[in-house]
Amino acid sequence: MIPPSSSTLVEATDYTFTALALLPSQKVPVVVMCYTSGCAYCAAAEPVFAKLIASREGRVRGVKVDILANPLVAQGYALAGIPTFVAFRHTVVVRRQIGAQHLERFLARLGG
Repeated sequence: MIPPSSSTLVEATDYTFTALALLPSQKVPVVVMCYTSGCAYCAAAEPVFAKLIASREGRVRGVKVDILANPLVAQGYALAGIPTFVAFRHTVVVRRQIGAQHLERFLARLGG
């Protein structure tokens, strides 16, 4: 069962990533914020990301993954820095961005 779209961020793990990020991307774009809990820049970017996702009222789903606690996700997407934002549409990566600069423009390009 695919969880419903949400205007809030959902925390995914190595084991829930497919259900929370990939499967929902068949219906709406999904943007995943890859972060670590000790990253100050990530902590500053998260509320901005959450606000932007909420402003899209379910047209874009927001997911976050702590890549230190969930290394399989990090390995699977060859992350080079944090925070990294990875956008999925129909289970395929369609965009990626390192850092939160111009995050609103990044989301707008997804059509959300």
